[in-house]
Amino acid sequence: MPVKPEEMENSANKTKFLAEGNQLFQQLCAPCHGSQGEGDGPAAKAMEDSHGNRMAPANLLVPLGCGDREEDILRTLMTGMSGTPMPSFSEALSPDEAWKIVLLLSDWRHTTSRLTGICAR
Repeated sequence: MPVKPEEMENSANKTKFLAEGNQLFQQLCAPCHGSQGEGDGPAAKAMEDSHGNRMAPANLLVPLGCGDREEDILRTLMTGMSGTPMPSFSEALSPDEAWKIVLLLSDWRHTTSRLTGICAR
């Protein structure tokens, strides 16, 4: 998996990277996961797993079954999840773009857990 670019560790660039991550998220992820990542996008109601069973997209603001570390989220974004509607975005995103989405989700999760008491590992 691609390593997080050093410039993304610099807090002076955080606002820029979050804005870029949000733009990418809204284009690629929001149709399923919703504009705030809560699993309520317009395509969510019609989603099915590989067996034809109804399957809602993940609420990205709560602990995830595929792992909660940034590296886990990046892996899922780049490889997809077999048997689910979650595709691989390895062809659609550069590693830097994928990391920007991961940073956005981390920021949202940190903010949500602070405000609501959700345990975001």
